[in-house]
Amino acid sequence: MHHQPSQANNGRSAREFAQLDPGVEDRDLRIEIFAVCDGAVEQDGRLSLVGTYETVFAPMFPFVIAQMTVVLRLRFWPGEQRRHSVRLALTSPDGQRVGAAMEGDVTLQPADDERSTAYNLISYARNARIDEPGEYTFDFHLDGRLEGRLPICVRRRAVSGSGVS
Repeated sequence: MHHQPSQANNGRSAREFAQLDPGVEDRDLRIEIFAVCDGAVEQDGRLSLVGTYETVFAPMFPFVIAQMTVVLRLRFWPGEQRRHSVRLALTSPDGQRVGAAMEGDVTLQPADDERSTAYNLISYARNARIDEPGEYTFDFHLDGRLEGRLPICVRRRAVSGSGVS
């Protein structure tokens, strides 16, 4: 799992940010972006995503998806500075895990004591064997607690008379 912190915070202190948006004052770590895409890169704290999608079309089942890039951008506050365990798992429509979960530890390091900081996680799910069509999910766990669930629909590709759809 590849991860690097970024320093995005819109130039506001935590106090100013909390006053602008109701509900932010609780200072809970939040998911700002959770996406499946063709690729992602982070450079100097700037996160770029290419080709986000929510549906995969398979010509037949079982079907192996060679690679999916899964991206999370988390917002956290200075009080959350510590080591965290993260786990990202693909789950089938019947609740079974598909392939190995992506797991690791991250240490959140805020820019200073007053500002929130964004933390980008870029992960790669490789060779996921999909046995049947349906709605799968990527489940994101932080310190053992489910924090987010991203659906991804897998459908059978309709084949025309020419074999091309």
